[in-house]
Amino acid sequence: MRWPHGATWWCGHLAIADSGNNRIMVWDGFPDRAGAPCDAVLGQANMTRCDHNMSSYYPSAQAVNMPYALAAAGERLIVADTANSRLLGWSNGATASDARWLSCQPDFASKGDNRWGRRARQRVLALWPIDAGQSGRNRGQWEQPRTVVGVGAVIGERLIVRGQVQGVGFRPTVWRLANELGLTGDVRNTSEGVEIRVWGAGSDGFEKALRAALPALARIDAVERRPIVAAPPSDFSIAASAGEGMHGAVTPDAAICADCHEEIRDPFARRYRYPFANCTNCGPRFSIIESGPYDRARTTMRGFAICGECGAEYADPADRRFHAQPIACHACGPRAWIEHLGGGTVQHEAFSMLDDVDAAGGMLKNGHIVAIKGLGGFHLACDATRADVVETLRARKARRGKAFALMARDIEVIRKYAQVSDEEAALLASPEAPIVLLRASGEALPDAVAPGLDRIGFMLPYTPPPPRSAPHGAPGGDDLGQPLGPSAMHG
Repeated sequence: MRWPHGATWWCGHLAIADSGNNRIMVWDGFPDRAGAPCDAVLGQANMTRCDHNMSSYYPSAQAVNMPYALAAAGERLIVADTANSRLLGWSNGATASDARWLSCQPDFASKGDNRWGRRARQRVLALWPIDAGQSGRNRGQWEQPRTVVGVGAVIGERLIVRGQVQGVGFRPTVWRLANELGLTGDVRNTSEGVEIRVWGAGSDGFEKALRAALPALARIDAVERRPIVAAPPSDFSIAASAGEGMHGAVTPDAAICADCHEEIRDPFARRYRYPFANCTNCGPRFSIIESGPYDRARTTMRGFAICGECGAEYADPADRRFHAQPIACHACGPRAWIEHLGGGTVQHEAFSMLDDVDAAGGMLKNGHIVAIKGLGGFHLACDATRADVVETLRARKARRGKAFALMARDIEVIRKYAQVSDEEAALLASPEAPIVLLRASGEALPDAVAPGLDRIGFMLPYTPPPPRSAPHGAPGGDDLGQPLGPSAMHG
């Protein structure tokens, strides 16, 4: 051994930085006698070699040059490969293989520090950890950067996750998973995506476990991983968002999920018949966001203060509304009402004894055309089984030949009028709630719905269902006066 510069206990191994011999010596447990040989080395091909970078100028994933410090972080051994200006990391049991990861250089074959003429944004921090022998002292006319690890600091990991990761229940999932794995740290939304900081013995398998536990609406496009040196927190938390703007993917609106659908139909549930029910698995996202990162304060929901019961759901990790930003109910959220075209009010009692939402169903049954404001626009609706009403809507829209789309309460209603395969049924019920072109079959609809066509476009409700008294279907258009249907039907 020559110039030992630090020792650490690493998953049952004693590891010592044998700097003068350009290697890390590893014992299985503590040596039981003086002069006991080590059981493995890192940074050299065998026990007898000691040349820096294994006799090469440029390094590799298994070569080191004057390792001046090392530390254990869970199952990882972190080595400051000082003369190569980089950090190397090995996992437990990898005492005879290449380093698994690298920091401070673009690849395993690169070396050099900030002196080497790179532009500022490309420069790599030259890492020379301080030790008792003042190894790596400054030479020449420039000041060598140094990294000092403070008392209580531990090496953890920062993950920057990009993709569809905001507004999909991603942070609650990270929180639950970190607690299951016994990790500490935090997670937050940023303008780039989601930032996760973790410390603990289970952090090596965290990314793999996260990918296996993704929420239904989430999608990971890329993960950037970097080591961090800081005092770890005592627990894992969801931290306040950071940054301004939105440079990552904005999550689209998602159709009502089965749980929320069941809830609004339950007379004993507090969101019974509430038309704006949502959770982390469904509801508005793109339509309400005004700026990023995605938080309630940056959406059109910021004006609705959360009530105590919604607040309890929002804070409960076991609840599907844990950190659901658009959370709302009858007591604290938006409400629905009927307005007469051109001003004035409509007395819902003339059409229903329940509320304005149900009254809209009564209006449809009585041959009225109703503009229903949904996510992102208006749906012009009428009873699709009444030819005279469909013709009236077609005339008012100045739309002589283009087909109308149809909305039905459920797939069983759709099957009365069209053939529906298993694949088509899955599309209809997906979070995107698309309009699906189906072959007409069974009960005939008025020709005015899709003139001259043998296919009709059906969709299921993408928000809490339309009034329960609504008839079978509702052709309509969006708020720009264009047909509400797939582009293939626009010609």
